[in-house]
Amino acid sequence: MQSELNLQAIVQKQNEEKMLKMQYELDLLKAEIEKLKKGNPAKQPTSSDSQLLPTAGQSQALNQGTVLTDQSWLTNISIYMNTRDLLFQYCCPTPKKWMLKEARKNISESLCPLEIVNTLIQNSHESRWPPGIRSEEAREANRDQLTAYRYRYLSKSLSIGIIMAVDSTHMEEDMVINPGFLVLIPNFLYLSW
Repeated sequence: MQSELNLQAIVQKQNEEKMLKMQYELDLLKAEIEKLKKGNPAKQPTSSDSQLLPTAGQSQALNQGTVLTDQSWLTNISIYMNTRDLLFQYCCPTPKKWMLKEARKNISESLCPLEIVNTLIQNSHESRWPPGIRSEEAREANRDQLTAYRYRYLSKSLSIGIIMAVDSTHMEEDMVINPGFLVLIPNFLYLSW
């Protein structure tokens, strides 16, 4: 009887892990579809898209390869909700050097100002994250708040969640830092599932 219960618990846990992985893949696919939709010139922008579209000046700057100032570079990156806490389930809280190098390259390509790139890279290690999520214990204690994060998502050879203070004004003070922080997820984690 005890071994049957243990076996059921193991199977249930494995099924839950599979469901989380599948949901993560689904969310990534949805993000890619949204990205493709935005790149389709035949698609007419909706009212919900309008806040993500660059202004005429920003479009001109993008065409000229100019680095945008302040937070205007964020309009080039879609915003998402961390609805199932996928960011923190699969992230690497202590990123490796190759991850930081790749993150720096990808964020720079989004026309982010250099000083913000440098700050975000510094804030990619969990020791520099906001106090409310700085450790595994803190994240567990604040798990209900993790799903309220709004984040910007970049994906190439590395999935990058950019959590900016300007996108998270609804969060408690100990859950945000200025200007923001990174959550890095190596893509091989979901490619190998």
